Amino acid sequence: MPIGIICQALGHSSIRVTETYLKPFENEKVDKANRKLISTVKNTRGGVDDALFIIKHDVTVELLTK
Repeated sequence: MPIGIICQALGHSSIRVTETYLKPFENEKVDKANRKLISTVKNTRGGVDDALFIIKHDVTVELLTK
């Protein structure tokens, strides 16, 4: 959803105000991705390269199925 619509819907005075409130949600996504990467690396015998391949595949599948 465009941030401008969120801004208007919440009655914020500017998009910067809305961005301030949305920032924690962006951090949650990064934290989730990092946890998944660490878990995959721990459980993959091929190391980081194989783990990154698996995650990239999962993200691609997730994007294609939405």
